[in-house]
Amino acid sequence: MKVEKFPLLKFKGLTLQWDLRQKVTDPLVVLRKDLSSEVLQELKSLSKDFLEEEKDFLSWGSFVSELYGHPSQTLKVLAVCGTNGKTTTAALLRFLLVANGKKVLELGTLGAQLWDAFNNSSPKWSEVTGFTSPEAHTLQSLMHQAVEEGVDAFVMEVTSHSVALGRIAGVEFDGAAFLNFSQDHLDFHKTLEEYKKVKKSFFLNFLPAQKKNAFVVLNSNDAVGKELAQELKSPFLSLERNKNYSIDDSSLELTLQYAGNTFQLPVVGAFQSENILAACYLADQLTKCGVSKHLKDLQKFPGVPGRMEILRLKFKNESRKMIVDFAHTPDALEKNLSTLKKSMKRGRLWVLFGCGGDRDPFKRPQMGEIAAQLADFVIVTSDNARSEDPDKIIDQIVKPLIEQKRSFVRITDRKNAMKYCLENMKEEDVCLVAGRGHEEFQLIGTQKIPFKDSEVLKSLCC
Repeated sequence: MKVEKFPLLKFKGLTLQWDLRQKVTDPLVVLRKDLSSEVLQELKSLSKDFLEEEKDFLSWGSFVSELYGHPSQTLKVLAVCGTNGKTTTAALLRFLLVANGKKVLELGTLGAQLWDAFNNSSPKWSEVTGFTSPEAHTLQSLMHQAVEEGVDAFVMEVTSHSVALGRIAGVEFDGAAFLNFSQDHLDFHKTLEEYKKVKKSFFLNFLPAQKKNAFVVLNSNDAVGKELAQELKSPFLSLERNKNYSIDDSSLELTLQYAGNTFQLPVVGAFQSENILAACYLADQLTKCGVSKHLKDLQKFPGVPGRMEILRLKFKNESRKMIVDFAHTPDALEKNLSTLKKSMKRGRLWVLFGCGGDRDPFKRPQMGEIAAQLADFVIVTSDNARSEDPDKIIDQIVKPLIEQKRSFVRITDRKNAMKYCLENMKEEDVCLVAGRGHEEFQLIGTQKIPFKDSEVLKSLCC
């Protein structure tokens, strides 16, 4: 299999060109909607033959789907939606399907991965995609290849970007889960209300239009999940704590009570119960094994890299417990810190984090304040600064802390910040290293520097 950024697409004997970076001789040029006037003129200069979106075809995604023979109609396609927890839930869902004999293509933040039935040890094939939810042509190409590979289920994370930009047009989903909603991506959506509107539109407008009777799971413990439950006209399954299940997260392992049975699950945090049940309910639509069977299977779940990943390290002959997590929103940071605070019987809770550049700047002071409220020791450092000055990003994070005279340490260099933690922590302390999770590179200016939080922490302990 391949992740095709520019798959070769033909229409009536001609090769389609929809991007200036494609190398196509004698092309049939596709003029997609919302192109800038400059790009439009450049594309028009390539050929006299044109196809126009919303004139010659309904949408780019549905057109490409048709060219590939509508692969999503052959596959069982399951969507995971929400501000936080998509990657973990998709991995849980894939694990369950594979454990019960399904061949699965998993698509999301960690890339595209092909898993053989009954083999959760490692993927048969894996490749990065660039976007959590790729462009329509790449997505449809992957679905087409999945059909040729004999894949049973296609599990994908569906982002608000993919909904707003039409990347998922032409995909017929058999089931979808809504996990939660909180502030993120305001650099793209501009307002929280617009972001929420896009998230809800996937369930209220897109799903019903694409396929009747798609199976829907809603987290009704979430405020927007409750709104969806009131507005959705089609049937859905609701996750309601203390009605469907109860939980105990007083240690770094989750105890879940379901249907009169107790399950010890190797995940951290009460919020994970919603991810777990959403995955179980979606998986059961394909396997019909029963939710209790799936919960039993998940007792062997190995976790997801960079998602509440526990590192038990030795630093100068002393134990160090570090938790690496992708948390990069106020809500995710608050949930993680609250969970760890509750699970700790003794010792201090540390947090090390920063905020990404060229992304929503409004969440920066919020995250600083949350860290100061919930952690005993706060270290603010650099994340992926991109084109912004990392020190100016840190200034925004710590502004409310300075105003409120809260204590914190700022160390711009992330590796040095980690070293400071390891040197000053006690054996009974726990440190949450948040913001980057599984990411293998740090983006500073135009540089892409190898930097994976878990590996850097291990190297400092050598």
